[in-house]
Amino acid sequence: MKHLKDLFYIILGNTLIAWAACDLLIQNKIIVGGVSGLGVIAQSYLGISIPITVGIANIFLFIAGFLAFGKEFSVKTVISTFYFPVAIGIFQSYHTVLTQINDLFVVSVMAGCFIGLGVGMILKTESSTGGVDILALLLNKYFHQPISTMMRIIDLGIVLLQIPLYNINNIVYGIISILSISYILNKTLTSGHELAQIMIMSEKLEELREMILFKQDAGLTLLQSQTGYMRQASNVILTVVPYRKLTEIKNRVNELDPDAFVIVSNVNEVGGQGFTKNRRY
Repeated sequence: MKHLKDLFYIILGNTLIAWAACDLLIQNKIIVGGVSGLGVIAQSYLGISIPITVGIANIFLFIAGFLAFGKEFSVKTVISTFYFPVAIGIFQSYHTVLTQINDLFVVSVMAGCFIGLGVGMILKTESSTGGVDILALLLNKYFHQPISTMMRIIDLGIVLLQIPLYNINNIVYGIISILSISYILNKTLTSGHELAQIMIMSEKLEELREMILFKQDAGLTLLQSQTGYMRQASNVILTVVPYRKLTEIKNRVNELDPDAFVIVSNVNEVGGQGFTKNRRY
């Protein structure tokens, strides 16, 4: 069942990317990143059609992915390697009504959202679009840099090569599209995982501990600390909860101790018991 679900996400993700690149970006002469951008460069300078360039680039990147990530990654990626160039060819020939949108700012943001969503869906299956995101995955593996940051840098290089082909307005819209891709990609990769981390410093530690454990049904950790000015020993409550519980916990903390010092921060992902493993009671 999982393999069918992954296959669905891979095909849908590639379809979204190909459609957005062709119908929204290339059709409106807006700079495009990824292998589609390489295809535009090859077509403009060498006269090679975009689907052929995309297919050749995908084959070389597929080999790199196979050597770096192994058989399982390659089995999933091979679908994108051959399907994506075909999808590009189809959407170059048949256009939807969205090509009639005249506001290029709206077009660039829409394209970024659809491409970011498509890439995120594919990466969540531990696969690849068969495009330059393999380079981002390689850099992430060996240099431990965020995937979205690496994709932004790679896309920027492809954009720079396209600057002589477009006017300044379309270049700016292309950059807006790339920034939108990066933002939506991050949100897609962390969707369903974002949580709130709460740190509480209070003299009413036991009341707060019982409230979080038994009334909010959330786990917590007591951290040893020391006050900065008086250097007095104290404890800090650390808990990670879904955002739906955040407001209620803050309100209960304020009721129990209006002088409590509370820090709330965003957490993209948490692993371990109670999150990726079953809780123990």
